[in-house]
Amino acid sequence: MVPAKHTFHDSQQIGTIVAVKTQTSMQTTEQTILRDIVLIGGGHSHVGVLRMFAMKPLPGVRLTVICTDTDTPYSGMLPGYIAGHYSFDDVHIDLRRLAQFAGARYFHDEVIGVDRENRQVICRARTNVPYDVLTINIGLRHRCLPRSLALPNLRCR
Repeated sequence: MVPAKHTFHDSQQIGTIVAVKTQTSMQTTEQTILRDIVLIGGGHSHVGVLRMFAMKPLPGVRLTVICTDTDTPYSGMLPGYIAGHYSFDDVHIDLRRLAQFAGARYFHDEVIGVDRENRQVICRARTNVPYDVLTINIGLRHRCLPRSLALPNLRCR
């Protein structure tokens, strides 16, 4: 629930303050959003940001992940996957669960543009997502790595 939204100006940057109420099982807390950080894609650097934010969240910062793939591969384990040492689940990170663990929003959508003037990410299926800081790290595209990998017939398009 978003009860209020205000624009503020300082000497460094224009941003948005959003008061957000969150409810846990026993209590309701209110957090003021001073900076919206939007992560496009599920690459290694974004996985690292989510992990660090889960361990030590920054007050006033709201993270949003926008990605077309919920499962992102860890490229360091791909040789072992191809050799048959690891399963699909062993070498992939569930971005939705990681985002939830970090307290970040997760939007399963395709980014089709960035409006730099209005500081908004344009998505195919949802309304525009505002940002103060935007980072793009789409990671490895794994169209050629199906769940059941037939090694002798491996072909990528």
